[in-house]
Amino acid sequence: MYNRERVLVAGGTGVLGFPMVKELVLRGAQVTVVGMEKESVATKYLSENVNYIRADLLDIDNCRRIFKNHNIVINLAGTKRSVGIGYKGISKFFVDMLRLQTNIMETAFNLNIERFLFVGSIAEYPPLDIRSEDDVWNGKPAQNDWFTGVQKRIGEAQSEAYLLDTGWNAVRIVRPSNVYGPFDNFGAQNSQVIPALISKLISNPRELKIIGDGSNIRDFIFSEDVAHWSLEALEKAPPNFPINIGSGDGTTINEVAQNLVKIHGEKTEIKYLPEQQSGDKKRVLDISRAREILGFTNRTSLYDGLSITLDWIQKNPEWTKNKFM
Repeated sequence: MYNRERVLVAGGTGVLGFPMVKELVLRGAQVTVVGMEKESVATKYLSENVNYIRADLLDIDNCRRIFKNHNIVINLAGTKRSVGIGYKGISKFFVDMLRLQTNIMETAFNLNIERFLFVGSIAEYPPLDIRSEDDVWNGKPAQNDWFTGVQKRIGEAQSEAYLLDTGWNAVRIVRPSNVYGPFDNFGAQNSQVIPALISKLISNPRELKIIGDGSNIRDFIFSEDVAHWSLEALEKAPPNFPINIGSGDGTTINEVAQNLVKIHGEKTEIKYLPEQQSGDKKRVLDISRAREILGFTNRTSLYDGLSITLDWIQKNPEWTKNKFM
């Protein structure tokens, strides 16, 4: 499907964007990436035959100008947030993300784009241990996922409105679980659990502090796997039919920490901070739909994915400084 197709990736310079762009190029696509990073930073990690445009897609005129002459649009634009950030600046984040998300899909609709990938999130679900696609509207998102979850739900509703009103059936929907890998946000104070633990481990190999008692269970999936199966979903899934993309397995935070310490290879004491426990006790996706429709398999084990990620950030320490500081 992708060979010689003109594909635009909005937000293609992040933990999911870079592997998505890489696989698109391998599949023969002509790729344009739109992001907010300096050109010198973005192009350092992008393939030479990828066209990079630095632009703010909160301006819908930029969307209209850039999206023309493309057949496929993939929306990865946004900001990953962790519960550790709290609510500071949340109003601007929420409004900006709604505008960004709406602008991108509205422009794709007006240009009658042939295929559009909407990337949802595990945050959309109410607080259930195992989360299947039909559960999204059976309750409110968990409190720590509230703003991201509502925002993503609105995006899915927007795509359904176009389909019902006009028959525009370009949108395919995936809902990844906890994505990790190279190009993540490794700032320990405002990142998600795996990049935060890696950042702490590198900065202080003697002691690794874990928020909570380490018993919280999450569904972690390597970024390259999400990129691969998301592109499969864009090609093979029915319109507006959400598909979970996760490992399907629950892993405790303690297991992640122990694996990282083992991979790092130094004597590190793991210290727990149970008084700071937060978030759901368990969040795992039901991936039976992905197996049935896409032939999904978990291509990268957690241990291998952690090894690749830790090795990458140690070899690319400038990433955190260039992108997040």
